[in-house]
Amino acid sequence: MPLPPARNSLAPLIALALAVLSPAVAPAAEGPLRHEAELVRGVLPPGDSCAAALERATEVTYEFHAPEGNGWGGTTFYHFDYRYDFNYRYWVVQRPDGAHTRVAVTVVPSVHVWHVVRLPRGRNDADPVYRRVRRHELDHVAVSFDERPSLLFRHLATHLPELDLPPPARTKAAIEKAIRDTIGACAGAVTTLIQSSYDRLDELTNHGVVGLPDRAAFFESLYTEEGLVRSRFPYLAAVEPLLVTPRYRNAPRPRCDD
Repeated sequence: MPLPPARNSLAPLIALALAVLSPAVAPAAEGPLRHEAELVRGVLPPGDSCAAALERATEVTYEFHAPEGNGWGGTTFYHFDYRYDFNYRYWVVQRPDGAHTRVAVTVVPSVHVWHVVRLPRGRNDADPVYRRVRRHELDHVAVSFDERPSLLFRHLATHLPELDLPPPARTKAAIEKAIRDTIGACAGAVTTLIQSSYDRLDELTNHGVVGLPDRAAFFESLYTEEGLVRSRFPYLAAVEPLLVTPRYRNAPRPRCDD
């Protein structure tokens, strides 16, 4: 017999802990970063119109470090912070190895993506090397701010299959841990996908030394079915219905093309 629905009233707090204590932070292009004391926060010089489209759409914090000799570059950090609430109902199924707990989950997720971009201090668009570094770092921002990864996570979280927990698992703590672990695995797969896209950008450009041969094609291909296959995304079958929707195909993907 199905048991009454159980609501997890602690889910918002648990999810906040996941987002704050375990944010997905991925370093992008390599560069010599100075100590934190030598970093200053600020805004890009007026000539940096390249960032306008991204700044209108996403949250980017710029930090500037003091370059040393000729060995200076940039770095981008992305944060894929996710929170969720959930409720569930469960019932027991008798099997040869004992009583299994089946769990049906309803999840309400949210995602906040933000970035920290570190660039050389005291440089501007008059310096062609600086322009190359800046564009490459903003390309990393475009890779992770593309809305499709967030849509993938939301789809996975809101379409969780029924969980089947072997005995002994019929406790509130065990059930809710299994739910949190399942949602966490979905988020982990998405952040791994983003990191794979970061790595591909660096591979194709030698960490920004050369330009992308076809910028539009690169960004478009990142989170298509082909891109997910290339990155060995483990939930491909689960997200296939999402991939063909207009919402996914037309998802915002702002980038800098100056």
